[in-house]
Amino acid sequence: MSFAVFNLSHLGAVAVVVVLWMLAPGPSLVVFLTVSAIHFGRDWNADRALWPRVVDGVALLSLPSLAHQEVVAGLHDTLAPGAGSAIAGAQFWIAPVVLMGMLVGAVLAARRGRPWESVVPILATAGILFASSRAPSFDANLLQIVFTGLIQVVAPATL
Repeated sequence: MSFAVFNLSHLGAVAVVVVLWMLAPGPSLVVFLTVSAIHFGRDWNADRALWPRVVDGVALLSLPSLAHQEVVAGLHDTLAPGAGSAIAGAQFWIAPVVLMGMLVGAVLAARRGRPWESVVPILATAGILFASSRAPSFDANLLQIVFTGLIQVVAPATL
């Protein structure tokens, strides 16, 4: 593919996205967040099965809404006026489900003898919850529970 064709095809794709976003900002934001979740889950999990990658990506984008749903809704409203609260509300309800999915995936990876696959999702989950939480004592308790559980799952023979 020539340089001109490559650039023109990308400019065409950008034009289509801009027009669709202007016509339907809410659905466009949902599609954007879905594609972003798949992308973020795939970036650092390329050698894992599809379901943990998707769960991890959705979690990275949804967990901040647990503690800051109004802020997330405000950001979404900037991108899709009138749809931000509904999208952030959906993320608020999705977040605990994908959090459990991340932890289940981490435990399964550790049990299969691949403990390195369990560390990143658990650290990402703990980091997101820590960064997005309003209550410092909750953060400390959560981190203690998560890391104690991780150590017991990954290295039970050494404890």
